[in-house]
Amino acid sequence: MRQMLVEWIAVFVLGAALAVGLVITDATVRLDNVLYDAFVRRLERPAADDILIVAIDDASLQALGPWPWPRAVHARLLDRLADSGVKAVGYDVLFLEPAPDPADDAALARSLARTGRVCLPVMFDLPGPNGQAFATRAPPPELRRHARLGHVDMVFDADGLSRRAVLYEGDGVRRLPHLVECLRLAGTGAPPGRSPLPDGATAAAFVREGTMLIPFAAAGGFRTVSAASVIAGEVPDGFLRGKLVLVGATAAGLDDRHSTPLSTRGHSLPGVEIEANLLNARLSGDVVDAAGQPLRLAFTLAGVALMMLALAVLPPRRALPLGFGVIVAAVATSGLTLIVGQVWLPPFALILTVLVLFPVWGWRRLEAATGYMVAELQRFAAEPDLLRLRRYKPAGGDAVAQQIQLMHQTIARVRDLRRFAADTLRSLPDPTVVLNRDGEILFGNRAARRLARSAGFSRRRRRLADLAQGWTDLEGAPLRLPIGSAASGAAGWAQEVLSPEGQPYLAALAPHGDAAFAEAWILRLTDIGELKAAAAQREQIIQLLSHDMRAPQSSILALLETAPPEAVPPDLKQRLAGYARRTLALAGNFVQLARARSSALAFELVDLGDILVEAADELWPLARQAGVRIDVLSEGEHLIAGERDLLTRAFINLLDNAIKYSAAGTVVTCRLAESRNGAFLVTIVDQGVGMSAEQLGRLFTPFQRFASGSASDGTGLGLSLVAQVMARHGATIECRSAPGEGATFTLAFPPASAVSQAR
Repeated sequence: MRQMLVEWIAVFVLGAALAVGLVITDATVRLDNVLYDAFVRRLERPAADDILIVAIDDASLQALGPWPWPRAVHARLLDRLADSGVKAVGYDVLFLEPAPDPADDAALARSLARTGRVCLPVMFDLPGPNGQAFATRAPPPELRRHARLGHVDMVFDADGLSRRAVLYEGDGVRRLPHLVECLRLAGTGAPPGRSPLPDGATAAAFVREGTMLIPFAAAGGFRTVSAASVIAGEVPDGFLRGKLVLVGATAAGLDDRHSTPLSTRGHSLPGVEIEANLLNARLSGDVVDAAGQPLRLAFTLAGVALMMLALAVLPPRRALPLGFGVIVAAVATSGLTLIVGQVWLPPFALILTVLVLFPVWGWRRLEAATGYMVAELQRFAAEPDLLRLRRYKPAGGDAVAQQIQLMHQTIARVRDLRRFAADTLRSLPDPTVVLNRDGEILFGNRAARRLARSAGFSRRRRRLADLAQGWTDLEGAPLRLPIGSAASGAAGWAQEVLSPEGQPYLAALAPHGDAAFAEAWILRLTDIGELKAAAAQREQIIQLLSHDMRAPQSSILALLETAPPEAVPPDLKQRLAGYARRTLALAGNFVQLARARSSALAFELVDLGDILVEAADELWPLARQAGVRIDVLSEGEHLIAGERDLLTRAFINLLDNAIKYSAAGTVVTCRLAESRNGAFLVTIVDQGVGMSAEQLGRLFTPFQRFASGSASDGTGLGLSLVAQVMARHGATIECRSAPGEGATFTLAFPPASAVSQAR
């Protein structure tokens, strides 16, 4: 995953750098223009009714003479337009030099003054003469006094198509509006709004302001009349009145036709019709702005980021639809912003980045996955082969051949392991099944199938609920297995159950992994009929020891105590009584040891101090007879969860041993305290003969007796019982001793909150 993250970051950085480079360099402008043209052709705007083109067409040239016309002809056209009451006129004919006949300029100037709102074109030469930035070429002063001025510069993209227009051009301080903008302002009666530029060259930088995309209407969609028809009075005044008139050349021989997004239909538009489209957009407010570089960068980088985030979380099979989806979304977003927001947002920087990143990410992802797979296969090949069923040759050849051989070896080993595991499970003597979380049986060994057949179930019944019908717990309730439940615990679940025939089984359920999330469970049924019979036989033996053997010994002691002195010699009487007491002690300790080992204990909350005092009180007569003093040091409560009788017996055995191995006049000290980790410590210290290291090693072994003084008549089971009781209570016991230095027994009990009842 770390390698995949590094690869993802590297590909993302590569994509971001590529996207930024494409946007800054406008490398995709031709592709973006093709898409923009397609949108423009499908989103043709309606032509406004108040725009009228007066065309200097072939018919006008035929009727009024060849081009260029005398300025008197233009004056007649303006007079006719003025008489018909047009709103304003954009006269797209260059009058850059004085006429050969000054009378023509005077006539044209009078017509301009009479018409009132006429915009004449100005040209800019870039660069200007003598190293100047640009030069302005305007009509003669006599004409300028009666007209507004506007530039007619055409903007062409790299593919030679005219899609844009610049609303203002100039030297940064004084700028001229486009002829169309001049006409729009004249039609509203507003002042020109910009100071006119002087004739001649200037060193100031040439500045363009307000670049916009032209939303074209249908080719030939604007109302158009011939200039000759207007001059001849063939056009009614009502048709001309209130119109914004554009006068320009449309004749084929005047070379004023240009390619536009509509040219793919075989149309090249005259310059005056392009101006009519621009005027139509300015009047309707349907202006398309080209998105600035910051917006284009944000759009492209956002698309790249979304695609890379999706590639990081989606599976490989969805990556290809994602790539197509990003491309479609980019095109749709561009179309939506163009239609709704009147902003052209070029998408091809994002599209090309996606087309590059998609295979690059797939390559790096495959490389990382292959590298991880090969590393894991090599690590697996280096691990010890537990079965050692095959001999593998070292991988050779090229990289691909090595990977194939490594995969082949790994699959072979895994298959061997699977067969081994299946054969092992199949050969288990106990019925064993593997289940999923839904209780469906995935696998069952031979013993499980025999058990199912004996119960009358067919192999087609694959659910545990079917096979468990008739099985109950010991109380007769239907069997419920906690599959997929935390109730089974991390170590599994076990319970005695009964088959439909009443045969006892031990059902053990273990999860494969964490019980709450395990996908597989293993159920084993162990026939414990013989164990139950053995347990019953053991109980009979314990009953024999506890009653049938104890009763005769008690009777012997009673007879010896009540017999006349002359009936039994004193020496024989003492020996018989000792043997009887020893037999009673042996039977009692054996019963207690058996109970401590296997019987279910009923734990309760007990105070260790009370139990220790109770044990000391019971042995007080024996201690007094031996001349030994017992001191019990305990303050406060020391509560644990325990079985009172067994704990009392354990303390009695420890104190009894301490008294037996201590000389008269010594002290046995019992101290109860709490350790730093919260455990309760019971320390029993005597001043007896002590023990060697060899004796300490056999101290808790059953039937071990260390003859010394009065201790020679022990049964050898007392300390074994103590060790067993400590284990059942989750406690520990240890002994420190040396010959001649007495013995110290230390018992550590967990507090009540940390003890769980033994099974």
